[in-house]
Amino acid sequence: MAAKEIVELGSRWLIGNGEHVDIWKDRWIPTPDTFKLVSPRVHLESDKVACLVDTTTRSWDVDKVRHSFLPHEAEAILGISISPRLLNDSVIWAWTKNGRFSVKSAYKVAQKWLKE
Repeated sequence: MAAKEIVELGSRWLIGNGEHVDIWKDRWIPTPDTFKLVSPRVHLESDKVACLVDTTTRSWDVDKVRHSFLPHEAEAILGISISPRLLNDSVIWAWTKNGRFSVKSAYKVAQKWLKE
């Protein structure tokens, strides 16, 4: 397994304003299996996470999220905190509590994926 693959498998998006994160392609859901959605694709006005955010309240559009995704994924999405300042999205290391890369956690990611 190449280092690039390990970094890709171990990282995910942290949602800020949602403008740079593709709902269907990017790794952004805080579920460690894949960090991606498995819900059937539905038509939304955009493929960006930003279309799921109510810009007036600066929070998730709860009805849209619940009607667009499987229940367990909708709850995972609604559990993601959105910055009231709608900061830019950023990539974090998903396998540490602080979101920072460590060699030890990268080794664990590699071991996990090699077993599967």
